[in-house]
Amino acid sequence: MERPSGDTTVYKYTSAGRLTSEVRTGQAEYYRYYEYNPDGSRFSVSRGDALNGAHWELYGYDEVSGRLESVIDLWSGTVNSFVWN
Repeated sequence: MERPSGDTTVYKYTSAGRLTSEVRTGQAEYYRYYEYNPDGSRFSVSRGDALNGAHWELYGYDEVSGRLESVIDLWSGTVNSFVWN
């Protein structure tokens, strides 16, 4: 619990130690829900707050290297692409 606001953030994890949810209640409320691929890489994040609204992001990876290639927000249509050298 934070002081002086009294806001509370609750974190939940899988048995493997991966973060599955982060939910804050109080003055600065927000939520984040995480899903993972079988290899442990992030599959998606569902997130929302009063300032930025709700978003659902899917993560895409290069099949050969396994490196992150893109994060696509299915609700806003925003695509963030990554290039590695």
